[in-house]
Amino acid sequence: MTKKIDQMISIGALARSSGVHIETIRYYERCGLLDPPQRSAGGHRKYSPAAAARLRFVRRARELGFGLDEVRQLLDISVDSAARDADALAMTRARLKEVRKKIADMQNVERVLCSVIGESGNRATGGILAALSHGESGRTPVLHDPPSSTNVRKASSSVASMTRRATSGAKPARPSTARSLRR
Repeated sequence: MTKKIDQMISIGALARSSGVHIETIRYYERCGLLDPPQRSAGGHRKYSPAAAARLRFVRRARELGFGLDEVRQLLDISVDSAARDADALAMTRARLKEVRKKIADMQNVERVLCSVIGESGNRATGGILAALSHGESGRTPVLHDPPSSTNVRKASSSVASMTRRATSGAKPARPSTARSLRR
């Protein structure tokens, strides 16, 4: 048993070795993506090499854009070897289809933004605002296939609010972080 405990690592060491923040590790535990860790005599979390490998799997799947439910399914598939390859392939193909759709949406947004920049020329922000509002030619730039991605809508909203702040002379909003709240 001593050998097994010697192989266990703290949450901080796990975070450093995996590149996953401590709070995210705790969140993955609450979500059930990671099993509850063993505890030391002092109550500190202790993780096994298997937990570290599972966390790396989760991190990589999240980097590839899989949602938490999809990661959970991939983890379940990895345990059941009978369904493993076919199901994982189907999920990966579905994810690739989503990525290709987002790429097409972003290329459409890029075309519209280039059009807006072309209409406003090299003038100051007022030209951009006029092109966004009505277009210099009297027409409003329109996306022919509106992006369906929530992230594209959020980005557009952020750009619009930054533009309003820039033209009103207001200071840009600072992003809220846990670190800035503790100061």
